[in-house]
Amino acid sequence: PDVADTMGASSPSGGPAPGSKGGGCAESPGGLVMQATMVCSLLVFLYEGLAFNMVYLGRILPALGKDVMVIPFMALFNTTWCLSVWSYFVAHVSDPGVVPKQWHEFVSRVGDSLDVVPARLEFQPGKATMCRKCGVPRPERAHHCHVCGVCVLRMDHHCPWIRNCVGYRNYKFFLLLVMYSTLTAAFALTLSMPELVLCGKMLLRLDKEMREGNRPLEVFDIIAFLVFGVLALLFLALLLPMLFTHLPMAAQNVTSIETHYEDTMANPFDRGSALDNFAQVFGSFGIDWFFPVPPQRLLSDGVTFSRLGADAERWDDLASGEEPLEVWWGVRYGVVSPKVDAKPVDLNVGPLSAITHWMTAQGAPGGLLSLGAPAPGHEDPPNGAKQGFAMLARGGRTGERPRWVPFGDWSWGLLETARKIWVFSRPVLPDGPTDHGPIRSCGQRAMWLP
Repeated sequence: PDVADTMGASSPSGGPAPGSKGGGCAESPGGLVMQATMVCSLLVFLYEGLAFNMVYLGRILPALGKDVMVIPFMALFNTTWCLSVWSYFVAHVSDPGVVPKQWHEFVSRVGDSLDVVPARLEFQPGKATMCRKCGVPRPERAHHCHVCGVCVLRMDHHCPWIRNCVGYRNYKFFLLLVMYSTLTAAFALTLSMPELVLCGKMLLRLDKEMREGNRPLEVFDIIAFLVFGVLALLFLALLLPMLFTHLPMAAQNVTSIETHYEDTMANPFDRGSALDNFAQVFGSFGIDWFFPVPPQRLLSDGVTFSRLGADAERWDDLASGEEPLEVWWGVRYGVVSPKVDAKPVDLNVGPLSAITHWMTAQGAPGGLLSLGAPAPGHEDPPNGAKQGFAMLARGGRTGERPRWVPFGDWSWGLLETARKIWVFSRPVLPDGPTDHGPIRSCGQRAMWLP
């Protein structure tokens, strides 16, 4: 892609941009050449499979008296060939990771709380950048595809061979396609090299009888087999550089676009080892790594990417579905107080039960603290407050107006102690973004529960 102009996003509506189908990528009107490229690649796949099985295994090996080699050669070649075709089909039809509608809804809900910065040719972790084409924010590592007209999560490039973008959701399938196609071409040449050399010699002496082994070889068989060898060699010459380019990039957790970034900072998405970096593309290690199927357990949602030492433990909660995606997005993109409804949590049980009883003694029956974002108009403590304040939803009754309850310095110490107990006993809240726990210090020594 044109790296200098890969700053964009999906359509403002949040769904596929005009010209895309089913949430995936589809070429704009100039895609006739790419369609022809895809057709050519499919024809080569089909020809290689038919020539190897019908000409080489079905006619040449038996004619040379090598029938015993037919079955093992058939199993070896067709295994990688079938995996290649399977990977090709999945990479072509899969959504590469068009920026989801849920992200655009999140952007609309948080409004100005989301810091949107201009896109630059450098790593911008935890930053929402503005699409230069569509004028809407897009997540980290997302880029605009000028061929498809959409913005793709963790975009790598647009591939004319599969007629699709390569991004967050289908980069695994693309890598498997390259690996299995390389193996297929290598097996085809390695297994058939003696017969290719023999057929080449026989073709140079057409005036003599083409007989080797038990039965004579037809000119058509020899020519078809030699074409098969030439195509396999060209395929291998094309795929090897691609393989040796993309495997190291996946091992370092960078994309083709990111390799062109200015060297202003170290790769913030490097997980520290090649295996961990591959896991962010393939998911947690398992048998599904070797098949073009969606990962059984993803380690990223495409909108946010974990960084070594920063938040690795929280991805367990994200992957298991215990923590809402938008809560995590708010934490990653620095949205302090997203506009979500407050949801009270009962503190009469667990490590905060003591502080609950103390607050009840302060004239606050019910002992329920608001753990969601404050309702509009209640984000700040009373003006001129010189003491600490706690926002209290009395009794947790629906629609009841929360109020600020004053407390002194000794009370603040007790709350801080309770906070530390909570952090060690329950580091992740069920709702609402937090910094380190349920209690967060604010500017005027006021406390609220985001």
